[in-house]
Amino acid sequence: MSTNITIGGLATGLDSGAIIDKLMAIEQQPTDRLNAQKTTEATTLAAVQKFNSALETLMSKAGTLSSTSTLLSQTVAASSTNYLAVSAGASAAPGTYEVKVGRLAQVEKSVYTGVADKSTTTFGTGTLVLNNDALATPVNITIDSNQ
Repeated sequence: MSTNITIGGLATGLDSGAIIDKLMAIEQQPTDRLNAQKTTEATTLAAVQKFNSALETLMSKAGTLSSTSTLLSQTVAASSTNYLAVSAGASAAPGTYEVKVGRLAQVEKSVYTGVADKSTTTFGTGTLVLNNDALATPVNITIDSNQ
Protein backbone atom coordinates (compact mmCIF):
# COMPACT_ATOMS: atom_id res chain seq x y z
CA MET A 1 0.00 0.00 0.00
CA SER A 2 1.33 3.36 -0.92
CA THR A 3 0.32 6.53 0.69
CA ASN A 4 0.89 9.96 -0.81
CA ILE A 5 1.30 12.76 1.56
CA THR A 6 1.17 16.28 0.12
CA ILE A 7 2.14 19.23 2.18
CA GLY A 8 1.00 22.41 0.38
CA GLY A 9 2.99 25.58 0.69
CA LEU A 10 5.81 23.89 2.46
CA ALA A 11 3.83 23.85 5.61
CA THR A 12 3.21 27.60 5.38
CA GLY A 13 -0.31 27.50 4.05
CA LEU A 14 0.56 29.09 0.69
CA ASP A 15 -0.74 27.52 -2.55
CA SER A 16 2.63 26.71 -4.11
CA GLY A 17 1.00 25.20 -7.28
CA ALA A 18 -0.74 28.48 -8.12
CA ILE A 19 2.43 30.44 -7.41
CA ILE A 20 4.45 28.18 -9.71
CA ASP A 21 1.78 28.46 -12.47
CA LYS A 22 1.84 32.29 -12.23
CA LEU A 23 5.64 32.38 -12.29
CA MET A 24 5.68 30.13 -15.40
CA ALA A 25 3.13 32.40 -17.10
CA ILE A 26 5.32 35.44 -16.33
CA GLU A 27 8.37 33.65 -17.68
CA GLN A 28 6.40 32.73 -20.86
CA GLN A 29 5.51 36.40 -21.61
CA PRO A 30 8.76 37.28 -23.50
CA THR A 31 8.26 34.24 -25.72
CA ASP A 32 4.64 35.23 -26.35
CA ARG A 33 5.73 38.80 -27.21
CA LEU A 34 8.38 37.47 -29.62
CA ASN A 35 5.79 35.22 -31.30
CA ALA A 36 3.39 38.18 -31.66
CA GLN A 37 6.20 40.35 -33.05
CA LYS A 38 7.16 37.55 -35.45
CA THR A 39 3.56 37.37 -36.71
CA THR A 40 3.41 41.17 -37.11
CA GLU A 41 6.71 41.26 -38.99
CA ALA A 42 5.63 38.39 -41.27
CA THR A 43 2.44 40.30 -42.10
CA THR A 44 4.46 43.48 -42.74
CA LEU A 45 6.91 41.57 -44.95
CA ALA A 46 4.06 40.09 -47.00
CA ALA A 47 2.56 43.58 -47.45
CA VAL A 48 5.91 45.05 -48.52
CA GLN A 49 6.47 42.19 -50.99
CA LYS A 50 2.98 42.71 -52.45
CA PHE A 51 3.64 46.46 -52.75
CA ASN A 52 7.03 45.78 -54.36
CA SER A 53 5.45 43.46 -56.91
CA ALA A 54 2.80 46.04 -57.77
CA LEU A 55 5.47 48.74 -58.04
CA GLU A 56 7.58 46.59 -60.38
CA THR A 57 4.52 46.00 -62.57
CA LEU A 58 3.84 49.73 -62.65
CA MET A 59 7.46 50.50 -63.51
CA SER A 60 7.48 48.01 -66.39
CA LYS A 61 4.25 49.51 -67.76
CA ALA A 62 5.63 53.03 -67.35
CA GLY A 63 8.83 51.95 -69.11
CA THR A 64 6.89 51.26 -72.29
CA LEU A 65 5.55 54.82 -72.18
CA SER A 66 9.06 56.25 -72.57
CA SER A 67 9.04 55.25 -76.23
CA THR A 68 7.14 57.73 -78.39
CA SER A 69 6.34 54.98 -80.87
CA THR A 70 4.43 53.15 -78.15
CA LEU A 71 2.88 56.22 -76.60
CA LEU A 72 1.83 57.86 -79.86
CA SER A 73 1.18 54.80 -81.98
CA GLN A 74 -1.72 55.17 -84.34
CA THR A 75 -4.21 52.47 -85.12
CA VAL A 76 -6.55 52.36 -88.04
CA ALA A 77 -9.57 50.28 -88.93
CA ALA A 78 -11.76 50.25 -91.98
CA SER A 79 -15.48 49.64 -91.65
CA SER A 80 -15.31 47.56 -94.83
CA THR A 81 -12.23 46.04 -96.41
CA ASN A 82 -14.09 45.07 -99.58
CA TYR A 83 -13.24 48.34 -101.34
CA LEU A 84 -10.53 50.04 -99.31
CA ALA A 85 -7.31 48.99 -97.58
CA VAL A 86 -6.04 51.28 -94.80
CA SER A 87 -2.84 51.69 -92.80
CA ALA A 88 -1.45 54.30 -90.40
CA GLY A 89 2.09 55.55 -90.83
CA ALA A 90 4.36 56.84 -88.06
CA SER A 91 3.57 60.46 -88.97
CA ALA A 92 -0.20 59.98 -89.22
CA ALA A 93 -2.15 62.76 -87.54
CA PRO A 94 -4.70 61.66 -84.97
CA GLY A 95 -8.30 62.00 -86.00
CA THR A 96 -11.24 60.38 -87.63
CA TYR A 97 -11.21 60.21 -91.39
CA GLU A 98 -14.04 59.36 -93.72
CA VAL A 99 -13.72 58.16 -97.30
CA LYS A 100 -16.83 58.45 -99.41
CA VAL A 101 -17.07 56.47 -102.62
CA GLY A 102 -19.10 58.39 -105.16
CA ARG A 103 -19.19 55.67 -107.77
CA LEU A 104 -17.55 52.32 -108.18
CA ALA A 105 -15.55 51.75 -111.36
CA GLN A 106 -17.35 50.14 -114.24
CA VAL A 107 -15.90 47.60 -116.63
CA GLU A 108 -14.88 49.33 -119.83
CA LYS A 109 -16.09 47.77 -123.03
CA SER A 110 -14.62 48.54 -126.41
CA VAL A 111 -16.09 47.21 -129.60
CA TYR A 112 -13.85 46.89 -132.63
CA THR A 113 -15.77 47.42 -135.80
CA GLY A 114 -12.85 46.95 -138.12
CA VAL A 115 -11.08 49.37 -140.47
CA ALA A 116 -12.86 50.63 -143.53
CA ASP A 117 -9.72 50.83 -145.64
CA LYS A 118 -6.35 49.34 -144.72
CA SER A 119 -4.52 52.12 -146.48
CA THR A 120 -6.16 54.66 -144.19
CA THR A 121 -4.00 55.77 -141.26
CA THR A 122 -5.88 55.00 -138.10
CA PHE A 123 -3.50 56.37 -135.49
CA GLY A 124 -1.76 59.18 -137.26
CA THR A 125 1.82 59.78 -136.23
CA GLY A 126 3.39 60.14 -132.82
CA THR A 127 4.47 58.01 -129.89
CA LEU A 128 2.29 55.41 -128.19
CA VAL A 129 3.32 54.82 -124.54
CA LEU A 130 2.46 51.50 -122.88
CA ASN A 131 2.75 51.40 -119.11
CA ASN A 132 1.43 49.21 -116.31
CA ASP A 133 2.55 47.94 -112.91
CA ALA A 134 4.25 44.87 -114.40
CA LEU A 135 6.64 46.95 -116.53
CA ALA A 136 9.78 48.35 -114.95
CA THR A 137 9.83 51.25 -117.43
CA PRO A 138 7.19 52.41 -119.92
CA VAL A 139 7.45 51.08 -123.46
CA ASN A 140 7.45 53.78 -126.19
CA ILE A 141 6.23 52.83 -129.68
CA THR A 142 6.92 55.45 -132.36
CA ILE A 143 4.38 55.59 -135.19
CA ASP A 144 5.46 57.46 -138.28
CA SER A 145 4.02 57.83 -141.74
CA ASN A 146 6.03 54.82 -143.11
CA GLN A 147 4.01 52.27 -141.17
